[in-house]
Order: sequence, then C-alpha cells, then structure tokens
Amino acid sequence: MEKKNQRMFELFRKLTQIPGASGFEEKVIECMVTELKGSLPEVSVDPMGNVIGSLGKGKRSVMVCVHSDEVGMLIKYIDPKGYLYFELNGMIDERVLLSTKVDIPTEKGICTGVVGVKNRHLLTPEDIKKPISI
Repeated sequence: MEKKNQRMFELFRKLTQIPGASGFEEKVIECMVTELKGSLPEVSVDPMGNVIGSLGKGKRSVMVCVHSDEVGMLIKYIDPKGYLYFELNGMIDERVLLSTKVDIPTEKGICTGVVGVKNRHLLTPEDIKKPISI
C-alpha cells in the first residue's frame, strides 16, 4: 500500500508543478490524459477541456472530477525597468499577495518573482494613507 501512496503523491506533485492558470491549462490536461491512458482503456477531452476517462460498459460507472486549472495572475504590462503589472485570474484574496513568491512561465522556462509595492519613500503622504490595491 505504501508504494501506491507514494505513486499517488508523486503524481499530485507532478500535476501541481505544471503551470495551469485558468485559460492556460493545456499542459495540465495533456499530463492528465497521459496518466489516465496508462490505467483506462478510453480517455478523451471534450471541447471545454474536461478530461473524460471510461472504464467498463456495465450498469455502474465511476466519475472522477477535478479542476485542471489554478488561480493565477495575468501580466498586463512590463515597464522599462522590468516591473510587471498584473490582473487577477481567479478568486485570489489580494490581502495575501504582498511578498508572495510567484512563478512566471516564459518561453525560456520559469522565472521567479515576488509581489511587491512601490517603496514607501517614493509615495506621497496621500498614497501612504490609501490601502494597497491591485
């Protein structure tokens, strides 16, 4: 049983490490299809991106339902100094974003960043009184 648990843990690790923000989950779907094809005779993907696996043709059936996407942020602008400006993609509580490490998928691989704000000494007295916003 321990070996089966370890295999499941490794599969979860593999799936959660694939970038797959809402609208960009193709690689997650591809991985899920590959994994399921190893265990199920029939695997397909519908037009909405749902992965469907079938086992047997009897009166009973089993369905496994999971999300293939994750919350993320969409980069909208990169300023000349290299700062990234983003919008939320999914239900993220913006109160937890400050100082959060983020992975940014690029064509050359993953870049690591940290969510930050403008330095205090660069803010006006009015800006300091305002709550931080996205």
